[in-house]
Amino acid sequence: MAFLITNLLNAQFGSKQLISETGGFEVFTFDLDGDGDQDVLEAGFYDISWYENVDGLGDFSSQLLISSQNDWDAVYAGDIDGDGDLDIVGVALMWQKPINISKVAWFENLDGLGNFGAEQLIDYDENFLILGGVITVDIDNDGDLDILSGSFSDISWYENMNGLGQFSERQIITTDVSRVTDLSVVDIDEDGDLDIISCSTHVNQLTWYENLDGLGNFGVQQIIATNIGEALSIYISDLNGDGYKDVLVATSESSEVSWFENTDGLGDFGQQQIIYSLEHRGNKVLARDIDNDGDMDVLSGSYDPPFGLGTIAWYENIDGQGTFGTQQIISQEENFGYTFFASDLDNDSDIDIVGASTAQVGWLENLTPLSINGNSKLDFSIYPNPVNDYLYFKNVSDNKKVSIYDISGRLIKSVKLSEVEKIDVCNLQSGTYILRVDNKESVVLIKE
Repeated sequence: MAFLITNLLNAQFGSKQLISETGGFEVFTFDLDGDGDQDVLEAGFYDISWYENVDGLGDFSSQLLISSQNDWDAVYAGDIDGDGDLDIVGVALMWQKPINISKVAWFENLDGLGNFGAEQLIDYDENFLILGGVITVDIDNDGDLDILSGSFSDISWYENMNGLGQFSERQIITTDVSRVTDLSVVDIDEDGDLDIISCSTHVNQLTWYENLDGLGNFGVQQIIATNIGEALSIYISDLNGDGYKDVLVATSESSEVSWFENTDGLGDFGQQQIIYSLEHRGNKVLARDIDNDGDMDVLSGSYDPPFGLGTIAWYENIDGQGTFGTQQIISQEENFGYTFFASDLDNDSDIDIVGASTAQVGWLENLTPLSINGNSKLDFSIYPNPVNDYLYFKNVSDNKKVSIYDISGRLIKSVKLSEVEKIDVCNLQSGTYILRVDNKESVVLIKE
């Protein structure tokens, strides 16, 4: 007999799987080689690198250098030249006495396969200290990607003049900031264009700037909160299910993860709501549906300087309305987790974690099988069930992925049915397993 599983197991994560023993300041995941899975992009201490997701299941290549020069502090990806693949934008902050130098540059993805060209300089300036990251975004709504950055003294953008990667000089949005540490771009007031949200540590402010005309002309600073304890990271997401974009914050000095409700969808925000008071300095915050229940949970990263104990944790959105549970630790170890990102690295339709710090990059698998709401009929046959030696598949199309989990959510094996038409389960212990087909449907499998 076979039936579809209907209960959801609590979210669980596996142990760290090492990607590289070279660490970095920032990590993201993008499909850099166009093969449909998420690769890892890293801004290191002396390089920009990426790691190919070789099989789409989380087996990564060795380090692939994009640039081995300068102190790269921030990195992002986007189709800068409009040719359909992802290029790389980086920010380098070079501490050199008696002056400090920052630069913004981009690297073309030459063939769509992750072979990148030489550095193309966008901006180079003495005593212009870019620290708040870099984002590729269509600020002026002309169909190509511009570049937004934050510095010690301003928020600026560079217009993509021809859609091919020829950029304008720096255009200042505001100088009413002091040490911008993070930026986000989203339609915060629901008027159809992209606004800017930022945090500044030297003045302890969380602010936003309205895109007045959709063309990149921004209004005056609007304060969301002050005296919030040195915010280092922000993330924008609808946390209470009302359709409006709220603001998540991680703070270093006050060591808190908190959020601010967008009360009317027009950019009017409520009071700070603390999710958790951290043991160490908050460094990173994200929102993802970790437990696959349809609402946005919260992820945080904290660290014990200098680059000591790193903690990556999550907080369940209990009611889908912004009531969060206690801290659930995903990873906690020395010299790991200074920064992290969250996406599906093994193509099993749940959210995994990639983390980095001074000495390594690694990832942690979300082991929780998806829940299935209702009963849906498979379009091919799986037999026998219960099974003893081999599980057979009949009338199945090529390239379907089959994964077997134990009831704790641990992945036992994963295969593609273009390569086999049966799975050897001889070595499985007797008991109940969860068999997920093509990341969409889960079947209870009984091993005799």
